[in-house]
Amino acid sequence: MVVMNDYGQFLWLPVAAGLTVVGLLISVVLWRRRGSASGLRAASWSLLPIGLYLVGLLGVLIPFGFRLASWATHLVFALTAWIGLAVIGLAVLLWIVSGVMLSRRRTRYETEDDETAVGPGRDSDTKQVTAGTSPGKAKGKASDDDEFGDIEEILKRRGIS
Repeated sequence: MVVMNDYGQFLWLPVAAGLTVVGLLISVVLWRRRGSASGLRAASWSLLPIGLYLVGLLGVLIPFGFRLASWATHLVFALTAWIGLAVIGLAVLLWIVSGVMLSRRRTRYETEDDETAVGPGRDSDTKQVTAGTSPGKAKGKASDDDEFGDIEEILKRRGIS
């Protein structure tokens, strides 16, 4: 589906062909000065205008470019746009702060659950198995604690706390 009429298509043909020819000339110069990789890369970029014209996307991209430029100038020069950016920034900041607060709440509840799982008169390394965990999981946690205990002991001997 072509967005432009035939007259508009015909007017963009010299522009697209001209950009492609100029780009290919630049790519030949780059090929000689910087090598084949730079020349091929420039040639690939040079073929885009004529390719976009032949597919019919040039008529879509040109108005999009003008609207994007209009939006950018509005963003730079309008006070309401700057206020809108400040509001968006505040929203992102609040979202990040709430995430930090939620993660702190989760870690606090997890430490409180660990403290209540250890009954009176029990060693802190052996945790009481609750209804939600299996004995295999509790054994894995105890072995992990033993490994961390060994690491802590080595660090204390070296004077690192």
